[in-house]
Amino acid sequence: TLQPLSAIFFVFDSPQSFSAPSPLRFVIVSSCSETWGGSEEVWAASALRLAQAGHSVHAFKTNIDFQHRRVVALQAGGCTVTELEQPPPLHERLLNRLRPYSRQYSRRSRTQQVLRQGLQRLQPHLVVVSQGSNYDGIWLAEVCRELGFRFVLLSQKAVDFFFPLWYERDAVITTFRAAQRCYFVSRHNLELTERQLGMRLPDAAVIKNPFNVPYQSEMPLPPIGPDGLVKLACVARLDVLDKGL
Repeated sequence: TLQPLSAIFFVFDSPQSFSAPSPLRFVIVSSCSETWGGSEEVWAASALRLAQAGHSVHAFKTNIDFQHRRVVALQAGGCTVTELEQPPPLHERLLNRLRPYSRQYSRRSRTQQVLRQGLQRLQPHLVVVSQGSNYDGIWLAEVCRELGFRFVLLSQKAVDFFFPLWYERDAVITTFRAAQRCYFVSRHNLELTERQLGMRLPDAAVIKNPFNVPYQSEMPLPPIGPDGLVKLACVARLDVLDKGL
């Protein structure tokens, strides 16, 4: 397994690439639609480490809460953060009403436009596309592929019954093949994605999610009550879809 920061370094030919006089430019794109999610802990930690090492780091995310402690920490650490879901300018909205339906912009196309403009302005050496699942950020990675920027895919969740629809399958396969590396947080998720796509991912690797409590901490077993029952705690929300409980 690779630690998140080492995984990003591994994309380049040699560690010496990071001792160059001029800093490298990294862009991180998060597909998480919540103000913050567990899937974002990996890239956030890596972004801070990269910024501390003197590299340029810019994060694009949807639904940003600029008061959130993680976002505040990123900005304080030297990372810039940009909202992906920006409303179009007034003249674009007026023109959109005159366009035929097939040419009207959508929420997705507008977000891709914001990312496209950001990438062309920043000219990153590497883009990290962080997905909450294993396919929900493909449409953002497609922008990197179309513009010719090197990118890696980071997939958090993989579910047996969530897989690309038939009319999206070719684009998903093409994007996975174009990625410099495909990172997963478990061997199971990697293998499940390979089965769903019907292809091997030779440039795939497993990385570790942050573990934000001390490894050495141990809790004593709870006492057994007079009724012979033991009380158990579940450290997760009671969500069948995400947690499988």
